[in-house]
Amino acid sequence: MVYSSQNAAFRRDKHQFFSQFPSVGNLDTQINTIDKRVQNIGYTFLLQNQNALETEFTQMFAILQQQDDENKEIFWLYCYYCASLLEAFYTAYSQPGNANKYKKIKQQIKNHLNHDKENSEVEKSFIQSLQDSFLEGFRNLVSSPFHVSQIRDYVAYSNLCRIYWTFCRLTLTQGFSVARDLKLIDKLDALLGTHTDVDKIIGTLQAPTFIINYFSVGFFLMRFMIDGGMLLKHTFCPTELEEGANNSCEVNQLDDLPGAASIEAYRNSYIMVPDEDGTGVELYYIPKSGKAERLTLKDKNKLKGDLLAKLNENPSIRLSAEEVRKIITAQTDHVPEATTRLDRFKHELYKRHCNFANDLVWATVNFLTNFNQLVHISGPVAGYLTSAFLVFDVGMALYKCNLAKQEYLTKKAQYIEERDEYNNPERFKKMSDEQRRIHIEMLDQQLMALEINWRTKEATFYFVAAAAALLMLGFTASMLVSPAVMVVGCYFVCTIAVAMYLSAGAYSKYQEKSLYLEQAQLTGKNLPVAQKEFEAARNDFIFTMIKNTVMPLVLITTFAVCWPAAVVLTAMYVGYELYHAYDQHSESKAIKQLALAGPQEEREDAHLLPSPAF
Repeated sequence: MVYSSQNAAFRRDKHQFFSQFPSVGNLDTQINTIDKRVQNIGYTFLLQNQNALETEFTQMFAILQQQDDENKEIFWLYCYYCASLLEAFYTAYSQPGNANKYKKIKQQIKNHLNHDKENSEVEKSFIQSLQDSFLEGFRNLVSSPFHVSQIRDYVAYSNLCRIYWTFCRLTLTQGFSVARDLKLIDKLDALLGTHTDVDKIIGTLQAPTFIINYFSVGFFLMRFMIDGGMLLKHTFCPTELEEGANNSCEVNQLDDLPGAASIEAYRNSYIMVPDEDGTGVELYYIPKSGKAERLTLKDKNKLKGDLLAKLNENPSIRLSAEEVRKIITAQTDHVPEATTRLDRFKHELYKRHCNFANDLVWATVNFLTNFNQLVHISGPVAGYLTSAFLVFDVGMALYKCNLAKQEYLTKKAQYIEERDEYNNPERFKKMSDEQRRIHIEMLDQQLMALEINWRTKEATFYFVAAAAALLMLGFTASMLVSPAVMVVGCYFVCTIAVAMYLSAGAYSKYQEKSLYLEQAQLTGKNLPVAQKEFEAARNDFIFTMIKNTVMPLVLITTFAVCWPAAVVLTAMYVGYELYHAYDQHSESKAIKQLALAGPQEEREDAHLLPSPAF
C-alpha cells in the first residue's frame, strides 16, 4: 500500500474539521462543538489512527507553544480536538494516567485561548522543583503495583541494571586479580597503611551471582507474561468502550462512489449517492476491507429526507450510535462494523511484537547459558552461544529503526498531500488566500518538526545498535584474548556499551537539540535559544555517559580498598549531582527567558540558504 493511503481516513477527518468548523461564535460554543464531534467519533477510528493522532498533536502543540500569533487560534482548537480524541482513546483503553494527562492539556489549551494567565504554571524554584520531582517519583513507585505498564517498565529497567552489574562485576573481579598479580595492591596498602583482602572482595562481588542468574531469566519472562497478559486482555476481554459496540458512524453525500484509489479514506462509513433516475438515493456501506456494499432501503424518501436534514448542506456528517440506529439501521437493518478481536489483536501485536521476540529469545539463551549444567552445555560453548545471540540485539535495533521509518514516511506523505490540497483553491472554497497560506505555513513547520523527529530517532537507534555491537565485540574478544589485562579491557568495553544503553535518552535529547541548532543556523531564527538548548543537552549527555560508565566502578573500588575515602567520595558525588541538577534548572530558566523575549529576526539572505528536502 502506498504511504499516502495509510492515513487517508485521518487526513479526511482533519480536512473536514478545518473546512466545516464554524469560524464565528464565542469560545464556549466552539469548545462545545468540538466536544460533540468527539462524542461521535467511534473507537474503531481511534484505534486505527492513534499513532497518527499522537504525532499530529505532539508536533502541532509544540509549534504553537513557541509562537504567540492570534491567527493560529484554529490550530489551538484543533489541538484541543486531538487531545480530546486521545483522552477518549486512553479512557477506553483503560489507561487513566494518559487520559488524565490529555485532560490537563485540554484545560491548558482553554486557559491559553481565554488568555487566562492566573491558571498558567508558576515558575518553580530549584528546591521546589527538586521536591516535586522526588514526590512524583515516590508516588509513581507506590502506585506502580496498581499499574501493569509501570511494573513492566520497572522490570525492563531492573533488567538493564542487572546487565550493567554483570559486566561491572566482571571488570572489577578481573581488575582486582590483575592488580594483585602485579603487586599493585601491596604498593597501595603500603601507601595508605591499609590491608586489602582481594580474595574476600572478589568473593563478596561474586556472592549474588546465583541470584542474578535467576533474574537473567526471570526478568525477561516477567515482561513477556505482562505483555502477553495485556495482549489477551485487550483482545478477548475489552472494556465496553474498547469493544466499540455502540459505534457512531459517518455519512457522506457524493455524486458517485469513490474509486479504488480514494476508497481507503471512506472505510467504515456510509456513502449516499443519487440513484440512476436522479430522483432518489442509494446508500452504500464501505467496510473496513473489501468492496462497497449496496444496502436495501425500506423507504428511500424517508431515509433521504432524514439524512439531508442531518447533513444540512454539508458533504458529510457524523451520526451518533443512537442516530445510526434510528435513521439507518431502521431503514436498512444494517449495523456498522465494530472493532473485532482481530483488529485489537493486530494493534496489540504491532505494539508488543519486538518485546515478545526480545524477551523470548533472551529468556531461552540465558537459561541455556547461565544454567548450562542443567542442559549439559560446557562453559565455553555457553559463552560462544551468548556471543552469537548478541547479534540479535543489533538486528533488533535496526529493525525498530525501519519500523520508525515506515511511520515517518506515512506521516510525511500525509503532510505533503495536505499541502498540495491547500495549494488548490478549489479544495477549500470557503477559505481566503490568507487562511490557506497560514495552513501551508503550519504544514511546512510540521514537516520540519517531523524531519527533525525522524532524524533524532534514526540517530538514537543507530546509537543503540552501536552499543549492541560494542557489547558483542567486547564479550567475544574477552573469550579469545589471553592476557589478563586485555580481558579486563574487554569487560570494561562491555560496561561502556551498557552505559550507552542507559544514556540513550540523553543522547536522543542531545541529537534533537543539535538538529534544531543546525536549522536555526540555516535560517538565523531563534539562534540564541537553540544554542543554549544545545549546550545544555550536550553537557547533560556528557555528564550522563561519564556517570553511567565510571562512577559505579570508582565507588565500588574505593569502598573495597578504603571505605572512609569512599564515604567522602560518595558525598562529593551527591553534591555534584545536586550542582548538576541546579545547573540544568538554571539553564532551563535562561532558555525560557530567551524564548519569552520573542523570536529573533530571520536573516535577510535566509531565502538563499539550503533547506532540508521533504
